[in-house]
Amino acid sequence: MAVLLVLVVSSSVGYFLLQGSPSDCSPLGGKAILRSRLTPQKTGGAVTTYTLPSPDRFPNGVAVAADGSVWFGEQGVPGLGHLYSNGTLVEYAWPFNYPGRSSPSQTCAEKTAIWTVVLWNGRVWAGDETGSQLVGLDPATGSVKMIKVNGTEVFPYGLTTGPDGALWFTELFASKIGRVDTAGNLVEYSLPNGKSSVPAEIAFANSTRGYYVDVGGAGQAGGLYQFDPQKFAPVRVGANMTLYAPNSLALGTGGVWVSQHEAASLVFYDLATKAWTTYPTSTVNYVDTTLPYFVRVNGSKVWFNEHYADRIAMIDFATQSLTEYSIQSRRPASVGQITNSLTFALGRDGAWFAEYTGNTIGFVDASFKPALSLSLAGSNNLRLATGGKTDVTLTLADATGARLTLQAADSENFTSIPRLIRVTPTPANLTLSKSPQPLPLTIQVDSNTIPGEYTLLLTVSDGQVYRSVYIKVQVVP
Repeated sequence: MAVLLVLVVSSSVGYFLLQGSPSDCSPLGGKAILRSRLTPQKTGGAVTTYTLPSPDRFPNGVAVAADGSVWFGEQGVPGLGHLYSNGTLVEYAWPFNYPGRSSPSQTCAEKTAIWTVVLWNGRVWAGDETGSQLVGLDPATGSVKMIKVNGTEVFPYGLTTGPDGALWFTELFASKIGRVDTAGNLVEYSLPNGKSSVPAEIAFANSTRGYYVDVGGAGQAGGLYQFDPQKFAPVRVGANMTLYAPNSLALGTGGVWVSQHEAASLVFYDLATKAWTTYPTSTVNYVDTTLPYFVRVNGSKVWFNEHYADRIAMIDFATQSLTEYSIQSRRPASVGQITNSLTFALGRDGAWFAEYTGNTIGFVDASFKPALSLSLAGSNNLRLATGGKTDVTLTLADATGARLTLQAADSENFTSIPRLIRVTPTPANLTLSKSPQPLPLTIQVDSNTIPGEYTLLLTVSDGQVYRSVYIKVQVVP
């Protein structure tokens, strides 16, 4: 077993008034603080977006304040943006020197990486990858506090507040987890797999139990790890499951949800049974994976963003259903047309997200009722022998006359594209003549299917909203 090293590093803390900094490209026009007004735009029934000022801010990292306003990182400033419900935007430039233009055409570039924004200890905190530091903004005074992290490969990536009142964060490329107490003292913990560890995000169940996901690297597979924040000694849990670049985690519904950023699925680790279940997303026709990025849980609702699919999605654990919302009004035809919604955060009434290359902040209204409903008649648990088949019936409603598509996905492989579990018929297009309308389908398991438990996803879409039901298929010899 690898020896766990605990490194105590003195932090360098400084305070600055936002003065602005000289740069070849100054998105805020040389100002330290810039106020503007944004006009909301509807891109779909559930989705509202706010286009940020030009040039691109490269927004990333989102946090929702108690009053419902939204904070986010602006990698092109670099600094933070604060969007209020009335459309008022206040932007704060960090007072540090960064590279300027990205090209002779004077296009502004992202100057640092900001992946997480957290409200902690009276300030708005974010990781500054270029500066190898954590930066905390006090909006009331315009002051900035920084906590330097020593090392040459520092990348403060996933920040979260702990039950001990401290700020915890992952050092993505330094293979460490850091902890800052309210006085600004920094402690760093090395991880069991050394340089093969790529810790991405941390979540806490209580004061004695926390978890982090390790993306994995240098021949080391990704995994889920448990630790005691009072006595840091991580152990891997659920090691019987292959995880594809686990990037994010969230606790809820009796277990741990993990997003897989090399796959088209989330996985759920049941803390009572110690069993894993894979939840595939619907697929897209221009790339073989949807790349779920971050995951958050609110009650029985499990929210996540699909990087390559350009969607914000929500699993209802109670009903075993999935709803996916397209961010753009036009469905992408290639990866080059996506807006790169890399990060999001839950608010009181839905999910806020940042479109990195779309230069927008968006919101998905959780109270929106799509003009399409889908349900499964009978049980969503099936038992089939290899080579066997059975009939199921979907019931569609509220979309009379609309052109719909039907598709299937399953947990056979990391792409979620079915190979051995087939659903027929699979018409390219459907049009409801009445509401509700039954849709009979046949599920057949190929004789070469390895016995075990699979998750099947049946999806109907109008191109903007995707409505799906999950079916657990137990394949026996």
